[in-house]
Amino acid sequence: MRACIVLFALLATPLVVGVSQIPPELPGNSACDNGQGDEIRSDSGTVHAHQGLCVPQPPPSTCGAAPAGGGTATITGQVFQDVAPDFPGLENWCVDLTGPVSGSMVTDPSGNYRFSSLPAGTYLVCLEVQTGWHETRPSNGASCPGGLGYSFSLADGDMAGMNDFGVVTP
Repeated sequence: MRACIVLFALLATPLVVGVSQIPPELPGNSACDNGQGDEIRSDSGTVHAHQGLCVPQPPPSTCGAAPAGGGTATITGQVFQDVAPDFPGLENWCVDLTGPVSGSMVTDPSGNYRFSSLPAGTYLVCLEVQTGWHETRPSNGASCPGGLGYSFSLADGDMAGMNDFGVVTP
């Protein structure tokens, strides 16, 4: 019986070590799930973020103060995980708006955001990039604290759409 227990322990140890996950809170790691459980991991036991979805952090408590506008212009866009082929939208990301009126919005479950009832003027739209993530899109544009954003002028009734932000985990 002891021989069976020892034999089992010797055989199981490499398997357990091979599927263990390095905690995401360690530097260089993220809270990622490859969508296929522990079976699909590298030899080192880590999940490859490009194979699945990473869980974003909750937005800061200061996010979500929609601008009080009084105009008729609208700005829309999406925050998405820049991983082919799905490019899934990311919920609970904070998008900031500055201009004649300023505020922020939290993305919905599909990663969409919308600033509406804006007065005419020049606006800057920026993403608050979360810890452990890196902005990939836009690839050029206005300078923002976390990367690049969108700057444009709107007239009454204008709609500026597709102001999208792509992000990945390193």
